Amino acid sequence: MVNSLTKELIKLSTKLNPISVGTKFFPTNSVETEYVELFNYTQTILFELEKAEITSGTSSPAIQVNAPSYDAPSTTKQDASNRDTADKEKSAVQSDRRPLISDPSPIPSIVEASLKVSKASICRAVENRMPVGVDRFFRTSAGKIYVWTEIMATHVPSKIHHIYFLGGEKISDVSLDVRSTHWRTWSSKTIANRRYRGEWRVDIATSDGNILRQLYFEVK
Repeated sequence: MVNSLTKELIKLSTKLNPISVGTKFFPTNSVETEYVELFNYTQTILFELEKAEITSGTSSPAIQVNAPSYDAPSTTKQDASNRDTADKEKSAVQSDRRPLISDPSPIPSIVEASLKVSKASICRAVENRMPVGVDRFFRTSAGKIYVWTEIMATHVPSKIHHIYFLGGEKISDVSLDVRSTHWRTWSSKTIANRRYRGEWRVDIATSDGNILRQLYFEVK
């Protein structure tokens, strides 16, 4: 998420309008998961170059960009020549535009800069403050899974949240204390019930909602 202060800083420094930091895209395979984790780990910023008109209906939302339309009256040779010249100039300008720009060095907010996830994983247990049995696929017979997180903090004490989603629906939000500049912490989720089968996502976030990392796993 991008707060209002960060948006203003980005607008002043880039003259562009930021859309989002990272992505909430839900991956369906290992390749997509790698790209989603890379976008969210690097906190890549997406910018809007042209104002788009967003419409929605009964189907999935679509983005439509208004383009000039022309009637087809009879034209003179001079009108046709002027139009060809204008079209060429317009094409030359638009050919150098891209829909989105990713900034490899985004400007972090104060909160984002004070908390960073250095490591995170889904596992079957935690022993000696370290994850054991790291995996992305679990069976209900496992009974419980753990989300283990290593945090680097510049301001303590602080808090992070493990927010669990099943099939896009929020299931639980666990608040965890960060009491040192280098802190390991974890939460757990019972998965013994068959109703917990499906695709899961865990957002590791700050107290004000900034997503630091997203993890994905599946219960079979």
